[in-house]
Amino acid sequence: KTSISAVELSRRSFVNLVRNPVVLGLRVAIYGGMSLLIGILFWDLESDESMHAILVSRTALLYFIMAFGSSMSVAVIPFAMIDRAIVEKEVRNHMYHPALYHMSQILASIPICLILSLLVTVIVLSMTGLTGNAPAIFGFILFLSFLCADATSMFISHIAPELISAICISSGIFGVFTMVMGFPEYSTYISDRKAYVMNGT
Repeated sequence: KTSISAVELSRRSFVNLVRNPVVLGLRVAIYGGMSLLIGILFWDLESDESMHAILVSRTALLYFIMAFGSSMSVAVIPFAMIDRAIVEKEVRNHMYHPALYHMSQILASIPICLILSLLVTVIVLSMTGLTGNAPAIFGFILFLSFLCADATSMFISHIAPELISAICISSGIFGVFTMVMGFPEYSTYISDRKAYVMNGT
């Protein structure tokens, strides 16, 4: 029964995505525009000569992409809350566990996160001139980051009382995430207390 419910929930989530192409279209437009802007700002990083310029430029590039890409996952919250009333009724009728529905939504978001990570990788790396093993590693890390961010936003949409509070809570969580990413400081300046906070988040 659980496996059948899981398959049915995943199928329903995929069908909802197909029936709402605007959600994917808007995210593609937003992430594509962000990538173009970042590509212009960090155009041709390979021309940097000094080690300091190389470290600063690449650190800033990674920071902006990860911070913006993760925080923009709040765009999935309105879509995730469309079927909330139906899901709550089905859960109260013991048709499936809420965690099972959450997992089905995460599975359905994998194609979207894959498309977005490929889009950002192609645009940013082609404009910044980064080569070597960067495309595969860069794209894989982006995919995992976008997937985790989407899963977090979806989870908040399940426990928040309504749409506005879900967006505010998710934005706050991603705001804390951007502050403790560790990029702005050297490792020797990070105290044990701050390291504990960073590892915890």
